Amino acid sequence: GKSTVQEMIREVLDPNKVNLRAAPTTVEDVFVSAANNHLVSYNNLSKIFPGMSDALCSLSTGGGHAGRKLYTNTDETAVDIQRPVCMNGIACLAKQPDLIDRLIRITLQPIDGNKNRAKKQVMESFYEELPRILGSLLSCFSRILQVLPDVELDRLPRMADFAKLCQALTVVYRWQPGLLETYYSNRSVSFEETLETSPAVMEVIKLVQRNGIFEGTIKTLFEEIKPFSTDNWVKTYRGLSEKLRMHTPALKAVGIKVWFNPVRKKDGYYVRIENAGKRSSSSSPRSSDKAGAKVQSLWNDEHDEHGEHHSETVSGTTNNEIHEVTI
Repeated sequence: GKSTVQEMIREVLDPNKVNLRAAPTTVEDVFVSAANNHLVSYNNLSKIFPGMSDALCSLSTGGGHAGRKLYTNTDETAVDIQRPVCMNGIACLAKQPDLIDRLIRITLQPIDGNKNRAKKQVMESFYEELPRILGSLLSCFSRILQVLPDVELDRLPRMADFAKLCQALTVVYRWQPGLLETYYSNRSVSFEETLETSPAVMEVIKLVQRNGIFEGTIKTLFEEIKPFSTDNWVKTYRGLSEKLRMHTPALKAVGIKVWFNPVRKKDGYYVRIENAGKRSSSSSPRSSDKAGAKVQSLWNDEHDEHGEHHSETVSGTTNNEIHEVTI
């Protein structure tokens, strides 16, 4: 089902002769694909190598890649680009916190054997609905553009523009809970999963949850958690420091704040780790009165133009279709 879902997404956003591509083998392959497609689409990945993870981060927020032009010694070809990326696989693909902070993870539920259908039948039904899906998306986008300038948030995540877009959707369609809360929840679950891949970091979390706070050298912290070591354990306190720095965004997402003192003291580098508790995202979204007024005006205009019965039908249909497409 995952490949078929992704093929549908590609068909809506950026139809291509080959909607699903095999895994790239080099970083250059990632940027070449991005330069020639609006949506970068990878199918059935088993893992993401470190260089690819960094390249996907650059594509998400905008970045470049340069390489030697073929058949030359000194000429260079540079690509500066920003693209959305869609990829699927059976295993958890993203492991680096920087990449996790930029993605939305969707887990598809298994299809009941009695409900299996041939792909041809599924795609025929999809193509029959495609005009309505596109129409609903464009109507949605039109409403968002009117509300978006007036959307305000108390705090912004790394993907600040996307967060404002989530809140604009929530304002327009009056979703409860809001889409931004759902995004924060999805992000938090993804971070928790990547933290579980590091036994040493998990022991640090348990230590801070028991004591509330740790303040001391990295070496002291390493010695405190060392009795709980497993096979997949950091070998030195420097290794622990690297793990903590790498997972700082993930730790923050689960309520653990980490501060490193950049100045080395006689007995080593100091770190402060505090159990601040998970911050509720419910207080984060905030929309201005202008945004609310514009939404009300949108619904009133639709009501006046089409009549009460027709307006309710359009509202309900749009809501359902956008909801399905978004998920």
